[in-house]
Amino acid sequence: MKILVTKGKEKTKLINAWKKKYSADTKTDNWRRDKSLKVTFAQFHYQIHPSPHNYLSKIAVEKFLPAIEGQFEILYFSDTDDKSLHIADSLKDFLGMGFDVHKHMPDVVAYGSKSKTLFFIESIASAGEINDLRKKELDELFPVQTGIRRRYVSVFMDRKVFRKFSETISNGTEAWILNKVPHIISFWPLNT
Repeated sequence: MKILVTKGKEKTKLINAWKKKYSADTKTDNWRRDKSLKVTFAQFHYQIHPSPHNYLSKIAVEKFLPAIEGQFEILYFSDTDDKSLHIADSLKDFLGMGFDVHKHMPDVVAYGSKSKTLFFIESIASAGEINDLRKKELDELFPVQTGIRRRYVSVFMDRKVFRKFSETISNGTEAWILNKVPHIISFWPLNT
């Protein structure tokens, strides 16, 4: 209020003090520079922003994939601030149109050599589940290859977030729910 009624040089001093206190350089607004979350796969170690989205991607590569697949290679891993944080040379073997960070890559792409399975993983903190449109986009970006299975996975922190998207998740995909006890829900139609 004092800024509104003050005039001249004193007003300029008050405005500058206010800007300094509430600028992007303050700790309260500096959260994007925080790289305190560590993610590790193979011989790679990255420090990433500790957002819920990144945390889910970390859990996918450090917990879910090892439990489900055992041996796998992370072909692509994105951070909320760096969409091309990790790109393996072998990613090009699976892409149809070549790599372009603007082509809506999934958060994580992994390849299990033992099961010959390509994993497309989306971490869902607030949006981005693998619905019919997203599945179609992934199939266009990664053409089907003979002998290679595909697993489309939407990862959720808990059932509450999962419920928001459960109506739009595409058939032929999975939901991994971290929760207290991790759950996997498959959306596969019955063969009747």
